Amino acid sequence: MSRSLWIGEWTHTQSCSRSLVSPGEVVSADRCVGISIARGPLILIDVATPLGLAPDDVRRALAVSVGDAVHRDQTLASLRRRYRRRSVRAPDAGLVQGIVGGYLLLRLPDVETQILAGVAGTVSDVTAEGQVKVKCNGTRIHGAWGDGGTGRGPLALTTEGADGELTWQKVSRHLTGCVLVGGWLGEERAILRARQFGIAGLLVGGIAAPLARHTGWGLPIVATEGVGVPHMAPTFYRALQQRAGCVVQLQGGCAEGGPMASISHAVSQGAENSALEVGAGVRLTRGPYLGYEGRISALPEGLQRTALGGLTEGAQIALPSGQRLFAPWENLEVLP
Repeated sequence: MSRSLWIGEWTHTQSCSRSLVSPGEVVSADRCVGISIARGPLILIDVATPLGLAPDDVRRALAVSVGDAVHRDQTLASLRRRYRRRSVRAPDAGLVQGIVGGYLLLRLPDVETQILAGVAGTVSDVTAEGQVKVKCNGTRIHGAWGDGGTGRGPLALTTEGADGELTWQKVSRHLTGCVLVGGWLGEERAILRARQFGIAGLLVGGIAAPLARHTGWGLPIVATEGVGVPHMAPTFYRALQQRAGCVVQLQGGCAEGGPMASISHAVSQGAENSALEVGAGVRLTRGPYLGYEGRISALPEGLQRTALGGLTEGAQIALPSGQRLFAPWENLEVLP
């Protein structure tokens, strides 16, 4: 998974089964922009065992047929045994799908989930496929590793620098509902304590390999640098430090688009740090100059030859040492 930082104007996309907004609408991060509809689960209800019947004899005791809609606690099957009647009731409302091996198959109702915008901005497009696109000004970090679903809350820095560890002692009850930021994550107790206290998510630089091998921690976790890296990139940490207290949308590895942290800026802040123009501070994200920081000194027109011999568009970068080099656009990230 590639890692990157972007500050400025960008488009955030949410996928819905049914959209509730139109292009041009201004939305807040917690505005419901659509509904996601997931097909209800199919459950097996044992009919033969409670009634004391062989699987082949179950049909004669059924009180419903395939295709019937049933409500909660409705009798599905019953049988009189001597002086008492035994019955099997529906655990929930649903649709009878079939009878297999003494079991009744019940399809539960579809599950509807509200989809929030996630960022503050303006709806730029609503596609026929149900994608809602919101254009906003903000900070967006694509992580290298992630786990869990989506969380949202104020950013809370727990370490003084990009190389500090997010330990269990730094996870406290007064941070409930926050997304915690740390240089790296190395102990299971920190995750368990975060889940216990209702922390909205963990945003760290690196995560220890034993923790990364486990999935399903019960809250979203994003590592900007990946597995086994004991720190966060200083550029990433400074960007988050400037947005401490702002609401961040954190999505783990199972969400669409991969692990990501998104922060909306106030409209008045604009995109002053994002312009790729002469004088802008940038960081190189790929070899052979990975991690170098400098400033754009020129914007040559047309294709230019890179240090690796390829031809592409990009910018001339002046390093603090006085060295000048050319870098493709995709190898640059804007410094906050």
